[in-house]
Amino acid sequence: MRAGLMTSCMVVLLAVTACDPVRGEQPGDGGSSDAPSPTDATTDAPSPPDAGQPDATPQPEWVLSHTDPSLNDNTAALTVVGEGHTVYWAHEGNVGEVVFRSYDVTAGTEAAEGLMPANTDDFCECGYGGQLIAAAGKLWYFANYGQQYDVTNHVWSSTIYTPANQRGEAGWGVTQSSGGVTGDFIISVGGRGSLTSVQSFAPGPQVWMGMPAYPLGLDSSVVVGVDDIPFVFGGRTSVGDVNTSYQFIAGLGWQGLPDTPASVTGGSGVHLAGKIYLVGPFADAVQVFDVPSSTWDAPIALPDATSHARLALADGRVWLVAINDGGVNFYELVLP
Repeated sequence: MRAGLMTSCMVVLLAVTACDPVRGEQPGDGGSSDAPSPTDATTDAPSPPDAGQPDATPQPEWVLSHTDPSLNDNTAALTVVGEGHTVYWAHEGNVGEVVFRSYDVTAGTEAAEGLMPANTDDFCECGYGGQLIAAAGKLWYFANYGQQYDVTNHVWSSTIYTPANQRGEAGWGVTQSSGGVTGDFIISVGGRGSLTSVQSFAPGPQVWMGMPAYPLGLDSSVVVGVDDIPFVFGGRTSVGDVNTSYQFIAGLGWQGLPDTPASVTGGSGVHLAGKIYLVGPFADAVQVFDVPSSTWDAPIALPDATSHARLALADGRVWLVAINDGGVNFYELVLP
């Protein structure tokens, strides 16, 4: 009996294997021929996303270009600016500690630059928060004193900067025109004591002009010019840091913008191709503002172990200058 049962099972098994491989039915047996098969039902269904698969979208990245090992003091403040194909940087220190150097981003070479006369602040670390500014083919520095730097002859000289114009810890930036007049204009916003004053300086004739007051009193903001429009981000009021953002439109005055996603007080910024890049000195990412849409893009993380981060624009590229234990590092932002 057991042998006969096994024989019957084998016959059934052979019969099943001769059936239609999809529906398990003999062709022409009157089964549900119009019903979709499991294979047919899933042919066009999208595959579920792989949660573990990395995002293939190209991302901005920082590429280390140069390191100056002569300064690795993480307590040292930097002021940085780009002019042409060169990044200029100064270490703000006490007498005898100051450093002023340049890095040619195309040649990959670094050089010492001239220091200010002894009777000026010479990037003094005295709380006045001076900044290097590039305008009209020269460098400018405003803090306790106003100085201009000839980048060809490597010489500093004084400029018009009366006590009425002096603004310690002001935000400084450059627009490419003002009031219908084409040319670089240096813009000063606020200053020590939470000031609302805004000034414009024409480097050619060296004339200071007043502008409408800023909506709130502050110091240490970041000012970035885009054509004839100054953008002002962050700063410090009498009660603490703020993340406010404004732009000045001629004929309309100061217009509010979305707040910065993170603090940029005491930081720096540059504009390139419709994007404003901002960083605070101790931030962990660069904030990116899209000018045409007035919205914030995703932030760009900074390299590890950086402090006193500063941004510069040189040779049409964005550069990050920051200190870590290995020295002063120069990173290029490579955009996708």
